[in-house]
Amino acid sequence: MSNLDRYKTLLDGYEQGIYTDREVVGQALDMLAESDDREALWHGLTPEHREELAQFLASYDETAPPLFPLEYWRKVKEETVALKRWFAAR
Repeated sequence: MSNLDRYKTLLDGYEQGIYTDREVVGQALDMLAESDDREALWHGLTPEHREELAQFLASYDETAPPLFPLEYWRKVKEETVALKRWFAAR
């Protein structure tokens, strides 16, 4: 299943009350970070979700240390920094 299909499935779940808006946005952020085709996924997001993610990425502090000194959180930070740089360059 493509990331865009996964996102649409999450939207369906949101409309049915299964997921909150925050859960959908959080998953969309993860999918963007791991996506091979960020542009296609980005354009498939709702305008509201694009705006929420744009605000998050614009305000993300690249200089802040990872949340916890664990390998997982270091990886999350690296992915978020890479996503922020992609967003800024687009």
